[in-house]
Amino acid sequence: MERKSKFLRRLICGLAVGLVTLGLVDSALAATYTQKSNALSSYSASKFKYVSNSNYYLTGNFTTKKQYSYASGYKKSTFQTRPDSVNYKKGNKKVSFKSSYFLPVTKWKGLSWGNPQSFAMTSANTAYVLCTSGSYAWITRYNLKELRALGATKSGKMDMIRRATFYNANAKKYPTQNQNTTYKRALKAVKVGPKFKNFGHGQSLAYNPKDSSHLWFVGTGLVAGNHVSTKANVQRVKISTLKPDKKINFRFKSKSGYIAGGLNLAFDKSGNAYLDSKLVLAV
Repeated sequence: MERKSKFLRRLICGLAVGLVTLGLVDSALAATYTQKSNALSSYSASKFKYVSNSNYYLTGNFTTKKQYSYASGYKKSTFQTRPDSVNYKKGNKKVSFKSSYFLPVTKWKGLSWGNPQSFAMTSANTAYVLCTSGSYAWITRYNLKELRALGATKSGKMDMIRRATFYNANAKKYPTQNQNTTYKRALKAVKVGPKFKNFGHGQSLAYNPKDSSHLWFVGTGLVAGNHVSTKANVQRVKISTLKPDKKINFRFKSKSGYIAGGLNLAFDKSGNAYLDSKLVLAV
């Protein structure tokens, strides 16, 4: 396990170097660009610097058909008013989670909100969620400061956002509820971006502290349901429009071989990008 962990850290370092290069190339190019040169810098694993971190992980069980289940509160009612808690004692680290917000899950604005894929915050008061439905994706901005002020995080009132979007989507049936002042203010705190295609799996939405005007995500070149590939793209999302405005197609390739990129993306405070890798195709 220790050898495998070190190996994965080496791959992440190599991917980070490659994507920093991609970001620099992108600045002067058209909306969509296919990079012909190697996306990864040549590397020697023996020269990599190691990241010293704790391995907080859980082993997935892919043999059972019952991998997921509804949270107890959601199972009782779509319009949950009290937070759910998750306490997990398996693996090498005990973890505990508690719901802060309940986001839309029913249909609203012609969109089905039951499949959020990734979450990014630009500050303590602003969050972005990338949702997918079929071949489309969209990004939504949440004004957390306003939602907190309205009481959306308070136990007993946590159904606020879900009720506001549900009543707005069904205004003819619920005209009185749709005119509720609190619900109307809640809707103003939620900005929904336009639909777009070619988003990959959508799990990698991330914020680069060195670029306050954009978000980023990485997609693979494969069809839905098969998300690990040497072919990928990195897309830049303009925060003001919530729509991708730059895209680079590339391959996880260097003189050292091919690497299959995973589904996650993160930036550090210096603007360096980090990705995971699930498989090495050549060494």
